[in-house]
Amino acid sequence: MVWDDGSGEALYVAGQIRVGISCAPGSGVFKWDGSSWSAVGSLPMGASDLDVRTLVVFDAGNGPELYAGGRIRTATNQLVNVVRFDGTDWVPVGEGLTGQTSTRPSVVQMLEVFDDGNGPMLYAVGDFRRSGSNTGFYHIARTDGQQWSPAGFIGSVANPQRVYAIHATEDEDGPVLYAMGQAGWFTRWDGEGWVRFASGFSDVVSMATYDRGQGRELYAASFQQGVRRFNRIDGSWEPVEGAGLPGYRWLHVADLGDGEKLYLTGINVQVYDGQGTTVLGSLTTAFDLYTLNTYDDGQGPRLFLGGNFRDQGGRTFNSVAWWDGQSWSPTGDGPFGSIDAFEFFDTGSGPELYATGAFHRLGSDTQNRFLARRQGHAWAPVGAGINTPGLSMTAFDLGDGPALYIGASGTTTFLKWDGQSITPVTTDQPLGNVTALHGTHTADGPRLFVGGAFARVGTQLASRVAAWDGNAWSTLSGGVGGLVYAITDFDDGTGPAVYFAGAFTAVSDAGEARRIARWDGQSWSGVGTGLGVVAPGSAAARALAVFDDGTGPALYAGGNFTATPEQPEAYLSRWDGQSWSGVGGGVNGPVTALRVIDTGSGPALYVSGDFTEAGGIPVRNFAIYDDHGWRAAPGGPNAGARAMVFLEDDLGPAIALGGGFLNVADEPGGTPIPSATIATLRLCPSTTNPCPADLTGSGGDGVPDGVVDVADLNYYLGLWVAGDLAADVASPASSEPDGVVSVSDLHAYIALWLETQGACP
Repeated sequence: MVWDDGSGEALYVAGQIRVGISCAPGSGVFKWDGSSWSAVGSLPMGASDLDVRTLVVFDAGNGPELYAGGRIRTATNQLVNVVRFDGTDWVPVGEGLTGQTSTRPSVVQMLEVFDDGNGPMLYAVGDFRRSGSNTGFYHIARTDGQQWSPAGFIGSVANPQRVYAIHATEDEDGPVLYAMGQAGWFTRWDGEGWVRFASGFSDVVSMATYDRGQGRELYAASFQQGVRRFNRIDGSWEPVEGAGLPGYRWLHVADLGDGEKLYLTGINVQVYDGQGTTVLGSLTTAFDLYTLNTYDDGQGPRLFLGGNFRDQGGRTFNSVAWWDGQSWSPTGDGPFGSIDAFEFFDTGSGPELYATGAFHRLGSDTQNRFLARRQGHAWAPVGAGINTPGLSMTAFDLGDGPALYIGASGTTTFLKWDGQSITPVTTDQPLGNVTALHGTHTADGPRLFVGGAFARVGTQLASRVAAWDGNAWSTLSGGVGGLVYAITDFDDGTGPAVYFAGAFTAVSDAGEARRIARWDGQSWSGVGTGLGVVAPGSAAARALAVFDDGTGPALYAGGNFTATPEQPEAYLSRWDGQSWSGVGGGVNGPVTALRVIDTGSGPALYVSGDFTEAGGIPVRNFAIYDDHGWRAAPGGPNAGARAMVFLEDDLGPAIALGGGFLNVADEPGGTPIPSATIATLRLCPSTTNPCPADLTGSGGDGVPDGVVDVADLNYYLGLWVAGDLAADVASPASSEPDGVVSVSDLHAYIALWLETQGACP
């Protein structure tokens, strides 16, 4: 829905959203102001059943406020299903609408505001039978903002129909409110009850009023029976041309500049002009398309789509996309493609984060193609951009001023950004992709080392590696025998040198060098016995980092190489200057990125790849190694990241991951959150309750009073006997809640209560 809460008009979205915008995480409802997302409060997730299905603005006498319905709990885990936002928090509306029917959980499906002549009221439909302790509700209710009252029934009291759709509109007699029952009754509110005045059709989930040139007509969408139009002359429902198949979820009337039309979501998005339907774009049918709305973000009215989907090119839209007249585009950061490198660079106004890769757009600006920089919370273009996908990036000063160097694919593969313009570094370009860049100071002065898939730089032979001094190339003897993915410098005790990792097994001067080689400024050498077996296959080292785990600085290498007798762990290995060794039990799959990051508690090695264990600990393609060993990161992406970076902004410290992944989850096996190719992990301070046994004060109000005493025990016993999920504190196998209230929870709480009686720390 679109609403102006006083800070400007914005698009509001809701659903099963469990992501955090900052260290005060949001969930359930977010708003889009045309350039960035922000949380609208934070709805408790309860037993992981948060599901916001409807939003509406209603004025109960204190000014317009945002109301939300669905499957919703309070902060104390009480199920209420309807809440309003008071500007700071979500608060229950009356005593809520609950009451499970049969095996179906209670839910509010839709909210609608209607004035039948006695003042505006908020109506709710769905699957519910009571409000607090009050019964007599039959899936329909209304409120003036204080308490809920029953609003009749559809069908009979003995067998009331569940109601999924309600629609306020106008006909020739004035305002009218329609509701459609689950079994197909089509009804109209007469001020006292629902009057059935025509047969309907089953499972209607959305209604809309549209004029195709013959006056305003009512349209209804059924998940089972397609879209139909009501014929007021004979009281029948007639099929809408091109929309007869099942699977429809939402109807929306909008004028995008070419006249008012009816838009429909089903197995795809269609537009109906009164004659027939046309499919918009090429979204896949493997995902869910739920809702549509129109919002003007300053560039004219646009159609926004909500759901879980991607287009036929495999691009993911992070649950929300907009139609530009030709194709669907994501909102926010969601890029089309992949990110291969992050780097910070300062053009004079402070360091900014840059990203490069094979994306066709990053953020809302369509000029952010292959290269973009972060300004505030939005991505912005970098000069005139680059014309081919970026593969590598580094900031360095060769003596003529700081510059951001970019390695790319295509014909112009070596470029730089000086803060004013992007230009080729030299006319003698590497003749092939540049996949690795690294600047360092050598005995001969500053040098930028370049690696990739090229055989020449300009007219000079250069087998996959070269060094640029700001004026000319050095070809590093005969180079290496395969693609280079990573470069870094390290002193292993024999003097500073530059290390190259990739898919090669030999170097020109020294013969065998399995996937890693050392350049000392004069000649090449292998690094111990190298990484993996001699046979090349598809093995490669893809990432390098220098890290001190407390035993001294060492060179870490990650990739998709196998273990050997000299190098005992596959995928990740450590070089101390004498030999290769394992890394705390290692990981059980290929490594794609390494980065040393200090978040304030000391440096740690962050590792990403395609693995599910690190040191035997379950992880999701992302883990952390420090002087205490391995620890799981808070979840991770569904595939290995290619780039990682630490950043700090007004929302606090964070780690950004980039790659070709489609989603992230906050724990191994957790619910995937769409976040295509870029994701930000906020490093939030601990919110662990220091006194978890303190549940209430002496009055039993559920508000902790800073003392663990018998009032807390009695309060917990009441929750446990009632089966309230607030009593779920431990599973039989662990100290974590499992969504079931059982004797394990009772034993766990009593033990905690006995241990912590008295004043809280």
